[in-house]
Amino acid sequence: MKKKLVILFIVLLIVINISALLTISYHRWFSGKCPPIMKKAGMSMNFIQKELDLSDGQADKFKVMHKNFQQEAKAILDSLDNKRKDFFSELSCEEPDSESLNKLIEEMSDMQKSLKEKTLANLLKVRSFLTPQQQRDFISFFNKRMKPMGMTPNQEHNKQIN
Repeated sequence: MKKKLVILFIVLLIVINISALLTISYHRWFSGKCPPIMKKAGMSMNFIQKELDLSDGQADKFKVMHKNFQQEAKAILDSLDNKRKDFFSELSCEEPDSESLNKLIEEMSDMQKSLKEKTLANLLKVRSFLTPQQQRDFISFFNKRMKPMGMTPNQEHNKQIN
């Protein structure tokens, strides 16, 4: 039973970390305030506007949508962080309660799902005011940037071959 709980815990941590990294990346790419490392990579709203060839009106819509999305996502991420703390608190007890841990896992999964649904809804809203070419560029843009961390194009190619 302990082995299963540890495996479940590790899988949960991997899923949460990947989701958090993707969410953070999404926010930084579309935020006007990029950290220095992102500015070096050219990942700012100006970069997005140029990359997708957005008109000023489209860029303004994009900024407003992104700001609203960030506020919604932050609320979910804050709640998720609190659930993680509760999870680790319970896990560090001398005799952790499996039911409580499983309930917390379920709640965190629901929050992750909600965050992904809000992200999808936001992406679809943004896509709705793009031209067909901008839509293709938009999808391509995210596809290139949403690869698993550390995966090089060569590794991805080899993965597809195997």
